[in-house]
Amino acid sequence: MTRRGVGRCGTPLEAIVGDLYFVSTSIYTLGVDAHDHRPVVVVAVGAGAMGRIQFVTRTASGTRGVPHDRSPECGLYQPGRFSVLAGTEKQLWTSEYVRRLGTLDMDTWGQVQERYT
Repeated sequence: MTRRGVGRCGTPLEAIVGDLYFVSTSIYTLGVDAHDHRPVVVVAVGAGAMGRIQFVTRTASGTRGVPHDRSPECGLYQPGRFSVLAGTEKQLWTSEYVRRLGTLDMDTWGQVQERYT
């Protein structure tokens, strides 16, 4: 048995609602995603250290979800869609698994909020 926090890698990061992140799919899909990482937008952050972070994943394929133009300033070079609501524990929201890309534009953010929150 290890002490609390020992063995975790990466620096804890703050999840900010409305911001874009590049997230390792291993922290929310149990290995069933064809991609190792996906862009996501955070839609909710639970209270306390044991809370959950909810987000909507972005894909460059498919026809469902909220359309999003390419956003090269955030490293998103293809148009895509925010289409799948997912979540993970705050404990896993660390620099090992997550990288902040920027803030989602207000028009797309409004559509994501309307559809997923």
